[in-house]
Amino acid sequence: MAHLASIKSFLLVFFLVTGLCLPPVVLAAGSTGQASESSTKELSAKGHIQSVSVSDQTLVLKREKGRMRLIIDPQTVFEGFSNLKDLKPEDRVKVWYRLDATQNITVKIAKLPDLGC
Repeated sequence: MAHLASIKSFLLVFFLVTGLCLPPVVLAAGSTGQASESSTKELSAKGHIQSVSVSDQTLVLKREKGRMRLIIDPQTVFEGFSNLKDLKPEDRVKVWYRLDATQNITVKIAKLPDLGC
């Protein structure tokens, strides 16, 4: 019996010690330890429109860091224009977007003034 009590004591201490030594990231992630696939954090980017597809509700933005494909959803806010059809290649824009799994979902698009001479 004394042997069983010492095993229980050892297990209790073991679980208490190892439970307190878990990294804070694991504790904050919840019971599954999995990160969420979608993010509600808004990101932004500036660039020129490369292409617009009204039928697919997408646009491709040319940036210094490369091209970016963005999905337009019904809640996307347009600033400086009223319709996706109003955007044309080489228009300068700033976009705010969120990551949803593997897609960039556009939250807002602002048409920037031309800097031409």
